[in-house]
Amino acid sequence: MSDRIIPMPAFGAPRRTALPGDDSANSPHDDPSGRLARRELDLRRTEAPDPGPLPATRRRHPRRYGVTVFDPDGRIGERALFRLLGWSPGTRVEIGVNDAEDAIVMRRAASGGGVVTASLRLLVPARVRRWCGFGTREQVLVVAVPTLSALVVHGLEKLDLVLPDPRAVVKGMHPVGERGERAGGDDGSEPAADAGRRGRSGSAGGDATGVDGRGGVRDGR
Repeated sequence: MSDRIIPMPAFGAPRRTALPGDDSANSPHDDPSGRLARRELDLRRTEAPDPGPLPATRRRHPRRYGVTVFDPDGRIGERALFRLLGWSPGTRVEIGVNDAEDAIVMRRAASGGGVVTASLRLLVPARVRRWCGFGTREQVLVVAVPTLSALVVHGLEKLDLVLPDPRAVVKGMHPVGERGERAGGDDGSEPAADAGRRGRSGSAGGDATGVDGRGGVRDGR
């Protein structure tokens, strides 16, 4: 018997039976010849489910508003806004008024007569407060204007000109995730969204009788 080497027959790589969702069965590594059966792309699509109501999104901006109160001496202080404006103890401020808006305006000025105190408060002269109709310990809306290093003081009645009717907002309350309904008041009042757009002609900021929103009488300046 002679010693001969008998070559092994060549066998291709074993093919696996493809299972649903098993892409590895048709991998090029399993087919050295590269001749795989052509696969058809299923272009059918199922309709996506309705996600339902989505959370509200709003554009955030740096805080420029605050609500504060005149102390018994007529000083006003809003630390966060003072720091935003770069006002520090010793900063000199010019204090004046804007008659069209019944507002007090405070603006940084080297020659200003007002001075920010160590506790970051600023005294507003009584004559200025009375001119705009502000009383002692009255809450006011303050608006920072960083580009002008200024602070504007409004009466809170200004908010009624731009915010929706709070009664309609309360009546329109609903659980999170459920769709709310637009509704006016029981007395036929306008919906909240419309109330906020009624503009300066609304009764909250004043009326034809000359009585302003704070209960004072305007002097027709």
